[in-house]
Amino acid sequence: MTEERAAELVNSNLMRLAELHGVPHWRISIRFGLEDGDADQGNGFLGTMTCDAREERERACIRINLDAFKDQDDPDQLFLEALSHEMKHIVIAPFEAFTKAIEPFIPKEAWDSICAVRTSAVERCVRNLERFEFCLTHRDVPAVATTEVANSPPVEVNSLANPGGPK
Repeated sequence: MTEERAAELVNSNLMRLAELHGVPHWRISIRFGLEDGDADQGNGFLGTMTCDAREERERACIRINLDAFKDQDDPDQLFLEALSHEMKHIVIAPFEAFTKAIEPFIPKEAWDSICAVRTSAVERCVRNLERFEFCLTHRDVPAVATTEVANSPPVEVNSLANPGGPK
């Protein structure tokens, strides 16, 4: 994907996505290219985009890794899905503010572990928001949701309403 095509997609979709996510009042800037450590998944994989959201200022910067869209079957669709994903990071930015506030009180040797747990929790929240959005926009598609508890087999969410078990 070229920078020009990415800019077209941003210009035609960013405000609509901001409105859909309840953050049209935020000032969102877009940058092409990554900075050191951006989107590093810890396994050498570079993600499509990153978002640095500053909740206290209602500002965010989304950085786009154009290389991640090379050789994709539908790069425009992947780009829009990634942009929507980053918008969800803006929605949950207040939780990031909490983490930044407690950093001075956490021993340095524990901070990396706390950040790893936080990053995992944030990504799971964003995925859950994506699932929620999917259910809202695809009402004709039956949702298959499961919950794993300890080592027990997955439980269908619909069975929770029926204490006698699934039908």
